[in-house]
Amino acid sequence: MAIGGGNETGASCYALEIGDCKILLDAGIRNAQDFIAKTPNLIPLFRKWGVDGLWEFDAVVISHAHIDHTGALPSFMHDLEDVKIFSSEATPDMIYAQHGNLKNKLLASIYDRLIPLPFFKKVRIKNLDITLFPAGHIPGAAMTLIENDDIKILYTGDFCFFDQLTVKGAIIPEGLKINTLICESTYGYSDSIGELNLHSLADQINSLLARGNIFSCTVRNSGKSAEIVAAVRKCVELGLIPDIYIWLGDDVQNSCTVCEKWSAVKIFDDHVRKLNEFDNNAQGLIITSKPAGFNELVFNMSNHASCSEILNLTAKIRPEKIVFVHGTQMLNTPRNVLREIPERFGNSINALHSINGEEINLKE
Repeated sequence: MAIGGGNETGASCYALEIGDCKILLDAGIRNAQDFIAKTPNLIPLFRKWGVDGLWEFDAVVISHAHIDHTGALPSFMHDLEDVKIFSSEATPDMIYAQHGNLKNKLLASIYDRLIPLPFFKKVRIKNLDITLFPAGHIPGAAMTLIENDDIKILYTGDFCFFDQLTVKGAIIPEGLKINTLICESTYGYSDSIGELNLHSLADQINSLLARGNIFSCTVRNSGKSAEIVAAVRKCVELGLIPDIYIWLGDDVQNSCTVCEKWSAVKIFDDHVRKLNEFDNNAQGLIITSKPAGFNELVFNMSNHASCSEILNLTAKIRPEKIVFVHGTQMLNTPRNVLREIPERFGNSINALHSINGEEINLKE
């Protein structure tokens, strides 16, 4: 059941019941001011499944640190009691950077509860094995394989196959017959922006520098700020732009520090500095989580799978059923995964888009 993030992007939270085992995948919030409006609605789950609370679940698996996949954890934490909460090894640090606006005590309670699980290593929950695979997207992002002798389910979380500067593309399990693919569909009904083009980025930066020494970029999630820094420094290395400075706001600096720890790319050098070291006489870029009041750099890339990548994933693993989540189903759009899957694969794959609060029988 999609508790949130079924027919929407935001509030990703999915409940699975396999035999006597109950697993929660992600616990995110949506972009809203009101607490009730932004938090996944658990009432349909409790009513339809006959459970009294989240403490009846056997495990929670967090795909990655972004707030639309983790933001509900603080409000769920009390009800989760002794339920085991798994994530990749990088995700606890990424969550700490992402949730910098929360009280330290609350952050510590989440950080201490997460059980880091190395990629490709199985953990046993009742009669199920859970294995995490790299998903691309941001450092630590994971696909989740849930399996026993009878069923194999792969939840993609947010993913992309192409390599970014700070994180390699997704790696999928091989040699397995996947029964059900639970797949993000952020760009399943539209054309994705796709990979970053460094030459286009350099052209934009040079245009901004021609209008003034200082320009800025507003970033609101973990991973993107480090990718921007790495991309700008790569443009300098290739001689596409001048050797400009980059000044980071406190929260952005925290995110970049964590990303550098968990990626193979060096983020910080002599030209990457804290915002309190800003020099108005130098040429450079300010990266903050709120608009800084300068000409704005538009960072044109997406770290979500395109419609084509979703179809390629489908072709590689050939699941019996696909349940699309984390997207809004659309009609009459140039790209449409629900239309293109039967066009490409015939009736061999049963594909549907989830709706919040509605149960889906994965065996049918």
